[in-house]
Amino acid sequence: MSTTARSRPHPPELPSTGREVESRSVLLVSYAFPPQYDVSARRAAKLCKYLPAAGWRPIVLTKDWTRNVATEDHRAYAITSYPAALDELGNVRVIRTEYRTRDNALRRLHARLGGAYASSTPDFAGRSTRASQGRWTPAALTRRALSLFSPLFGDFPDPFAGWITGAAAAGVELVRRESVDAIVSLCPPASAHVVAAEIARQTGVPWIAQFDDLFSFHLETEPRALWRWYAG
Repeated sequence: MSTTARSRPHPPELPSTGREVESRSVLLVSYAFPPQYDVSARRAAKLCKYLPAAGWRPIVLTKDWTRNVATEDHRAYAITSYPAALDELGNVRVIRTEYRTRDNALRRLHARLGGAYASSTPDFAGRSTRASQGRWTPAALTRRALSLFSPLFGDFPDPFAGWITGAAAAGVELVRRESVDAIVSLCPPASAHVVAAEIARQTGVPWIAQFDDLFSFHLETEPRALWRWYAG
């Protein structure tokens, strides 16, 4: 059975840069990418598969999922390895950077006091660590102070902040060494936007931030804003 494709309007012509359209390159910043094969990784892989048809050569900047799966990854992702997905992408260049954990003494203390990094498991009396401290005890006041400053030592803007420094440095080096016409970052996680923003700031290359599935941040389940003085 044959079908007739519906006619579609022609896309607008891309602005000229003095070079052939086929030679344009875009740096795609995505935390998840094959061989990891969750929804986020598939979305990035499909962009790489079809961008060349639109005249763009993708270069991927991602985390090293071949040997650097972190504890934070196991908490947030369904870890699924599917290396065959890379075979569909042809000669797409992939830059994989190391992840460094941000675990530290302040973060662990914040967790013990029932702050943002604490487990939700109640104690033997059925109370959370936070509820058992009272409101104006030294432990509660310390917890609030740590909550206020937690963006400086904890998970900001998300639990994958340990990827930002190395990825940003690798991206800046790549853009300065090669001809890159645009930067595109995929979110979530938001740390990919931080990486892309820093690369764009240092190189001046245009940056496009793509926001997908914002409901996945589950803001309604998060504790009160950490910047408030009374935040838990």
